[in-house]
Order: sequence, then C-alpha cells, then structure tokens
Amino acid sequence: MPRFTRQSIIDAPPYEVYDWHARPGAFERLTPPWQNLRTVHHQGGIKEGATRTMKLGLGPVALTWKAIHGPHIEGRQFVDEQIKGPFRRWVHTHRFEDVDHDRTRLIDDIEYELPLAPVSSWLAGATTEETLQKIFAFRHRRTMEDLRRHQDSSKTLIIAVTGSAGLIGQALCAFLSTGGHRVIRLVRQADEVGDDAIFWSPSEGILDPRHLQGLDVVIHLAGESVAARWTARKKQSIEKSRVRGTAVLAEAIAAAPQGPSLFLSASGVGYYGDRGDQLLSEGDSPGDTFLAGVCQRWEEATEVARHAGVRTVQMRLGVVLSPKGGALPRLQMASRLGLAGRLGSGDQYVPWIDLDDVLGAIHFLIQQSSIGGPVNICAPRPLTNRQLMTTLGETCGRPAITPIPRHLPALRLGSKAAAETVLVSQRAIPSRLVEQGFDFFYPDLSTSLAVHLGKATSSPKSLSYEETPQR
Repeated sequence: MPRFTRQSIIDAPPYEVYDWHARPGAFERLTPPWQNLRTVHHQGGIKEGATRTMKLGLGPVALTWKAIHGPHIEGRQFVDEQIKGPFRRWVHTHRFEDVDHDRTRLIDDIEYELPLAPVSSWLAGATTEETLQKIFAFRHRRTMEDLRRHQDSSKTLIIAVTGSAGLIGQALCAFLSTGGHRVIRLVRQADEVGDDAIFWSPSEGILDPRHLQGLDVVIHLAGESVAARWTARKKQSIEKSRVRGTAVLAEAIAAAPQGPSLFLSASGVGYYGDRGDQLLSEGDSPGDTFLAGVCQRWEEATEVARHAGVRTVQMRLGVVLSPKGGALPRLQMASRLGLAGRLGSGDQYVPWIDLDDVLGAIHFLIQQSSIGGPVNICAPRPLTNRQLMTTLGETCGRPAITPIPRHLPALRLGSKAAAETVLVSQRAIPSRLVEQGFDFFYPDLSTSLAVHLGKATSSPKSLSYEETPQR
C-alpha cells in the first residue's frame, strides 16, 4: 500500500504547534488556495470520534469526503481516516515530536490506496505522489508562517470583524482563531446571531454600542465590490456601503461602554487616484477620481472613533492576490487563454499584495500600539501590469504575448469603471509598514504565485531547518 510522509522542523514547541492545529480555522488555513475543498459539516474538534464532511471540487464535479478522527494523544498526535471519499483508503496521522525545548518535528504520515488499484496506481500513482508533495509543502509552509506571525502576539484578544464572508474576512477570521484569539463576526442576518456573532444593519444605521463592550479590536472590511459596471445606482451603493457603514460602526465604537481600544478600518489605494509612475506613500495628497473621493469620505467617517480616544487606522489596501477570489482568478483565466501579455499599454502600476501578507499586516497593526492614521497595505515593490502579467505567464507556463486592448475591459465595465480599476496606475508603497519593521513574507510576486498556485514543493529555508518528504 502506498505511503507518503513529510516532516519539517518548526521553531515552536510541540504544544504550540499542536494547539494551532486544534483551534477553529486550522483546516481552512491548511487547505491550499488552489484546491476547491470546503467543509460542509464539522463536529467534535480533532479528538477521537470527531467528524468532518467536506466537498471536493474536481472540475464540474463535487465529491463528498467524510472523515472520522481516530487515536488521539493530547499535544502529540491526531488521526483522521476517510470513511467516504475519493480514495479506497486514506489514514492520515499528524504527529508533533520534540526536537529540543523550542523546536518541533511536524510529521504528516499518510497510508492511502487509490480506487481500482493496482491499475489506478500504475496509471495515476506518480501524479498522486506529485499532488501530495505540493499539498503538504504548502501545508507545512503555512503552518510555519502562521506560527511565526503569532509569536509576536503579547496576549489573546477579542476581535470583531465585519465583512467576514469576503476574501480577506474569511482568511482573517481563520488566521486570528488559530492564533488563539476569539473572533466575533458582525452579521446582517438576525438568525446568525449567537455567542460569536453580533447583529448590525449598516444600511439602517443599527448597531447597539453595548454589544461592543468587552471587545479589544474592531476590524472593518465590509464594502460593496467595485468590479462591476458603474451605473448611477451602483456608484451610490459603492459609496453608501463604505461611508455609511463606517460611520455607523465608528459612532457605536465611540459610544460603547468599556469598548474596543483599536479600530482598523479598510480603505484603498484608490485614495490616490491615477498618478502614473509617481511613488505614493501615506503622506501624499488624494486624487480627484470617483474612487479617490469615496476613499476620502470613507476615511473621514472613522474620525468619530479617533476623537473618542480610540486608536484608529485606515488600511489603504492594494490589489489583494489569491486564487480564492478577487483579481487573480480573472488574470489566471486571461493567462490560460493566452491573453497574458498586458492590459492596455501595460505601463500602469499595480499595487499588488499577497493575501497572507495582508493578514500579517493587520496582525502587525494590532500589535504595534504606536501606529495610527493611514497605512498603505501593498507589497514593497509595485509592478507594472506588463511585469505582473509576464510573471504570471511564466509561473503558469503560458507565454505572455497577446495583449488585451483597452476597449475590452471598457466594454465589460464601462469606460469610467475600467479607467479607475483595471487601467489605473498607482505606484503605492507601504512606507509606514517598512519604517516600523513589518516582515513581508511575499515581497516578490514570483514566490507568491508559485506558493499559492501550487507550483512550489519546498518550504523556505528561513522558516525550516529540515524537510524530509518520503514515499
């Protein structure tokens, strides 16, 4: 029977590595972003008898994968075994062994058998082995990186998050939970309210300040997508979802008895407008475009909280890249179609940032009590669209030759929306993060894409002393 083993040494004691795996959100953090795998039901944590039911997307087909947890040793081992799914047999043992006082040998040991073996093993054995190598290289890297981020935490916090169903929000909630923080979602459906969910209605101006009592941090990520044709109604909705929602939240924070001491509110590099090749840091003036005006009013809506003595940060987010959503899947599609040369002239700067560095930056801002005001959250080396598309084409093995004419995005989005989103040039740099010593794990696009598109099979030497994949 085939067997796959991967082990890495992690700079954290075994109980910390085990605890990270045992907390809510670990499965989501360990699922590779290129893999279409989601939990539909989970009961009982990771101890013996616990179950997890997942859906695995394979093209147009979604397979059910159900696992039950087996022999468990607190702080040392847990096991999951497939009881229904794509394999004839799958038993995955997770082990956490001492190397010394501050280091752990993380071992993933899998016994598996493909359906219709031995014929399937002959036909697909090498492919399965390669897939497992990529998956577990990613899992070990993600474990190492998240634990390294969380080592900077001085204490566990109670953190409320709006926009928790979005690309950043989902990842952030899982990241914070695995770090030991208690995450409370602000939700708009009354039937979702519970111990870890608070009701609010930004459109109706409803949020009871008393519900924010006892919170340490509020992170505001909610806002309507701008990736659509901008009708007059759509533009009004874009602005209202940001400005009105932020005002409701800031006013509740200011009025909350024993409320949060930190308010992190999303904004965007759209604040700067279209600025060509000008380097843009937080002290630069706003632009004169529609989105620049929205961002200004968005940030101004946070001032109520700041005037009440709450440390307030406006997070000017760049173009967040992840295979899970946002711009990257659309760029991947263009690459697959051979349209990966450039968009328009290709000279416009894209202030991109890897999703994991967004999470790291938010965590860093929570820990750095001296930081307030606007902060650019983008990679330290912005790229032109031409450079970005060339790197994507090289990573995906597709030639970056055929350009996309300017009029195509304008046909889909309208000329105004296209000019302010996909054709705009914003050479923004994260000056304040760099000055404060933030550690970007993905400053280079090629590394970010290789890791998160499943093209990398090894962990970074800076994070791992030893790595031994075995058949």
